[in-house]
Amino acid sequence: TAAAGGIDLATTGAWDFPQFLGPHRDASADGVRLHRDWEGRPPEMIWRQPIGAGWSGFAVVNGYAVTQEQRGDFEMVTCYEVETGELVWSWSIENRFASVVAGIGPRATPTIDEGVVYALSSNGILAALDGATGDLLWQHDLPAEYGVSPAQESATVLYGRANSPLVVGSLVIVPAGGLPGGHMVGLVAFDKESGECIWEGGNRQVSYSSPSVASVAGVEQVLVLNEASVSGHYLESGELLWEFPRPGVTSTTPNASQAVAVAPNRVFVSKGYGLGGALLELTPRTDGTMAVDEVWANARVLRTKFSNVTVYDGHIYGLSDGILECVDLETGERVWKHGRYHHGQILRVQDLLIVLSEDGEVFLVEATPERRDNVLGQFQALSGKTWNNFALYGPYLVVRNGEEAAVFRLPLAE
Repeated sequence: TAAAGGIDLATTGAWDFPQFLGPHRDASADGVRLHRDWEGRPPEMIWRQPIGAGWSGFAVVNGYAVTQEQRGDFEMVTCYEVETGELVWSWSIENRFASVVAGIGPRATPTIDEGVVYALSSNGILAALDGATGDLLWQHDLPAEYGVSPAQESATVLYGRANSPLVVGSLVIVPAGGLPGGHMVGLVAFDKESGECIWEGGNRQVSYSSPSVASVAGVEQVLVLNEASVSGHYLESGELLWEFPRPGVTSTTPNASQAVAVAPNRVFVSKGYGLGGALLELTPRTDGTMAVDEVWANARVLRTKFSNVTVYDGHIYGLSDGILECVDLETGERVWKHGRYHHGQILRVQDLLIVLSEDGEVFLVEATPERRDNVLGQFQALSGKTWNNFALYGPYLVVRNGEEAAVFRLPLAE
């Protein structure tokens, strides 16, 4: 279904939240300043309504919010009007992902770029959709193209593909995967307009993390957590620049959190399952590759499981086994830890953190190493298990879980 005449996802603005984890894919949105007093200026609910199952987040551009959801036997990419909650278009494929442990429906978050929506289904179908109407422009069935049967796919990627597509310049980049002994590809880059394969890079199995792009040690590169390692790849060719072990098995103890670039020459990684956080330093070699040294590793901090961290003013903030934690970036030592948010998600807005708990409650927290009891306000946004990342579009907080979606207007600073 499509809106008559289509809508405009090509016009961009300062409020846009066009991809997973925000404008820079780093769990921050600095386009607005939030009011710190939710008692005197409480957030206002704009709408709240049922939504199909899934753990996808929203990407929001020009007043429209796009997500992925399960409705019956169909996995869908859906586009809603932010101010009304009205569904303006949807695109669907026949596919139903269900796991006893991990729930039902898609898990990746779409990316909106130059009026086109790029989305990855739970079973590895990458689709490019016209943002005006939801019409299909091109698609790739990644498991099929890399020789993986549906049975092999569900055994290898037990919890469903969760890699949000990365768009950089003319490329759209996603982890590809494959089978051991077969054609295994860590990352594949397609021409974002034609869908033509431009390069393949690395030969590692996929994780549930998403690729990101950053300039580290003077080289623009794609960072990705693989099944059992973190790696950096030349953006132009996909060629491997460096790699460092991060033990994990995608079907049991997966890597799910993002690699985070720390200027000028470092990369932070974290995960649950007892591994915690580590800071790596990259040094260019004469042969065009990079040496990797571990600055610190601390299994007691930042056990992020399937949430992500934000780096601000010399400190790392994240949910460590569900408890909000502040860690010194330079030393890896914990500064403070408080609050039980379980497997929720966080976003930094200037010097404030918005924390969405697994129980659907929203908290406003100061991002400061000075005070540990620093909750400024809270309200109940959703009911039921809430694992989804959320979006902030100007003052509009766009949240969802596997049962319902809602938009709240947060008070802005004067």
